[in-house]
Amino acid sequence: MSSENQKMAMGTAQRDYRSLPTRELVELIVNKADRHALHESHARRLFRLASGKCVVFAEYIDNLREHALSGRIGRDRGTILIEAVFDLLTDRFV
Repeated sequence: MSSENQKMAMGTAQRDYRSLPTRELVELIVNKADRHALHESHARRLFRLASGKCVVFAEYIDNLREHALSGRIGRDRGTILIEAVFDLLTDRFV
């Protein structure tokens, strides 16, 4: 049996995540909790800002937070909520 067949038989087949479409990466993340797919999705510049710049997930979330906080003065309930959502997203996905 070839080494590739041995890996597949043991359930440890190596995937080339870089070649997978984004939709398949998301399916692996959601349905299989695949950490390698999650890592690959964070390495891709999947999001586009209003400026046209393509960014990775963490930069996109930070941009959303900054946009939501712009114009706010002080720490009110809204800013606390925005910061909490940002913390939860980054803790969970980054």
